Amino acid sequence: MREEINNYGIYNPDGLNIKAQDARNQKYDNDNPKYIKEDSLKGQKESTRVDENFKIEKTQEEENKKAVSVDISSEASSSSSAVASASASVGGSVGALAGVVAASVAAAVVVVAVFLSNLAISLSLILADMNRLVLEVEMTGAQEEDFANPIYAVLTGDDDVYQEQVVDPERLTIIFDNLQPGTRYKVTVKNEEKVFFESYYFTSTQPADKGEIVSRMDGSDVYVTVQNAKLKATEHYTLVAKDAQGNIVYQVDGVEAFTEYHFTMNAPKNLYFYLMVNGKTYAIDTIELPEYDFDNGIWAWGDDNLTATVTFADKVGGEDLVLDAEITKKITEATCEKDGSIVYTAKAVYEGKTFTQKQTIVLESQGHNYEAIYGDDGHITYECTICGDTYTDEEQQP
Repeated sequence: MREEINNYGIYNPDGLNIKAQDARNQKYDNDNPKYIKEDSLKGQKESTRVDENFKIEKTQEEENKKAVSVDISSEASSSSSAVASASASVGGSVGALAGVVAASVAAAVVVVAVFLSNLAISLSLILADMNRLVLEVEMTGAQEEDFANPIYAVLTGDDDVYQEQVVDPERLTIIFDNLQPGTRYKVTVKNEEKVFFESYYFTSTQPADKGEIVSRMDGSDVYVTVQNAKLKATEHYTLVAKDAQGNIVYQVDGVEAFTEYHFTMNAPKNLYFYLMVNGKTYAIDTIELPEYDFDNGIWAWGDDNLTATVTFADKVGGEDLVLDAEITKKITEATCEKDGSIVYTAKAVYEGKTFTQKQTIVLESQGHNYEAIYGDDGHITYECTICGDTYTDEEQQP
């Protein structure tokens, strides 16, 4: 096999990366598989033939380097697959290193959950009389996170009128009163970050009266009275009760000027009543369950600390809740060296919730009251008439 290129894909049998100056003068004698004789290089001695696995080792080393240079900027999902691929292809310590690097990158990828609000709010006019606007809230996509920042319905007018009402999922109606007849007002529903709704409304220029509604709730029983109904011969009224989500929970038609209706619910809830004639609302009433501010109770104690009450305000504007408390006391008598106390504890209970407050009266220590006792040996002993503590005239008074 003469005049042939060696089977390692290189021009210079010595393994150099440059091509021989005169490739035509190079001759290879592979008759002896262990040696290569190079006639073109004078004086060069025979050298051991390079093993056949030289090219394979070179290629393997390059693959190992590629495996280590796994792109660590890829996402966590692709990093996991890259680890499996690199470990399978290279193995050994290099594969383990690639696995550790990629796993560390995957662990460092933090997925932050971002709350996306789908809340939509709109208002529809229910009643507009001469000094009041009543609007019904329509809400979709509400989630608890939507109300982390309070949402308000704000009324403004040309005469610098400003009123606001809180909007939340448990209230169906928004009422603005003490307004001027025949006046335009703007109502905006918004929080600190977003405006949900905005529209203009007019108060009436003349009174519109078809009757009144008076409602009350006793546990799960609801009583509602239609009174002073003023109907024409061809008219009838419809009494409608809705819950806070706008669902109709009770509806009845009537014509009598004074009638009381009764229905029962599964559990107490906020209710909103409408007296409608020919599809138009002429009177409203609401039953809103109280939302007492239990975090900010106001305590009032009697002069002798033997009586106490606690008052909680209603967040929705109803009557305050006033609870009488039971009083207990604990006396710790004062000693000659330490103050004592009387601790009064007031406890009030409401629907399984317990509220307490303490009043402490300090009983000040009066100190020792020593009397001298003369002994037969001439020594004097001093003894406290209160606690019995003693000392002699040879000792320092405590």
